[in-house]
Amino acid sequence: MRRLALPLAFAALLTGTPAIFCICGIASPAHAQDVVTAAKEQFQLGREASDKGDFKKAREFFQKSYELHPTPGALLNLAVCEEELGLIASAYVRFQQFTDLVPSSDDRYAGAKRRMAALEPRVPRLRIELAAEAPPGTTVLRDKIAVAGKNLGADLPVDPGKHEIVVTAPGRDERRYEITLAEGQKEILKAEPGKESSTTEKPPPATTTAPATTAPPIATSTAPPPSSGRRTAGFILGGVGVAGLALGGIAGALTFSKTSDVEAMCPNPDRCTIEGVEIADSARTFGMVSTVAFIAGAALVGAGVVLVVTGKPSTETAFAPVVLPGGAGLFAQRRF
Repeated sequence: MRRLALPLAFAALLTGTPAIFCICGIASPAHAQDVVTAAKEQFQLGREASDKGDFKKAREFFQKSYELHPTPGALLNLAVCEEELGLIASAYVRFQQFTDLVPSSDDRYAGAKRRMAALEPRVPRLRIELAAEAPPGTTVLRDKIAVAGKNLGADLPVDPGKHEIVVTAPGRDERRYEITLAEGQKEILKAEPGKESSTTEKPPPATTTAPATTAPPIATSTAPPPSSGRRTAGFILGGVGVAGLALGGIAGALTFSKTSDVEAMCPNPDRCTIEGVEIADSARTFGMVSTVAFIAGAALVGAGVVLVVTGKPSTETAFAPVVLPGGAGLFAQRRF
């Protein structure tokens, strides 16, 4: 009974050889034919280089051919080139893949099996065992290929020569191993990560802080105090009131002037010229304006004073009505 074919990715893990993958999709017949043609061209270039003894160049051509259009023939020629180049573990795995792909009746099958049998005792094998002290999360790379799961602790075929093993773990320094294997040599490597990393941040020790005995800072605010708005309004009202008083003064002066003209033109109230009547009406109008302006201006000035005084929090202000010989008013008293 024939063995199941080894996946190419698994073969690469065993030997360190770059895996060859085929991502297949739905292509048009013309495109598929172009790919097959290109693969045949690469295969032919590989045969020509192989016939000249340039197995390194031939290997590159056969690998490109297999990537374009994977065929057992390209795989078999890859194995032959790698055997000639001394990559005996890679060749061994390729021969095994080939024999798993073709039937035993294939005229190339027997030759591939003989080559496998001849290579098997020559293939170096490396077992990597993870040290018991290795923390969880430890990873192992051999020649930049991850070694994990069942492959840890297994005798894996590797090509002769130098190999680098890198072991890493969270919070630990990286540790590297270098090992050189000859044909047929078997080695066991106990791998573990380095010491605890000095760059790993450690949480600061817990400390107990005594309750503060000083008073907490007083919250400050850049917003203006409530009284500042009241004082601003007071200044505005006071300004409008002053303007009203000024208007009242001007209107009053005009009233007196018009009254003098009326007395000159109308010495007898029953006998007055038309011009005198008009001046009299104008005098009455100015008099009314003067009265209203004085009253409104005085009220606004008083309200403005109240707002300005009460808007200052550092003083105490008292108000009281007062009766004067000429009228009534509002008396304000401030205490500093």
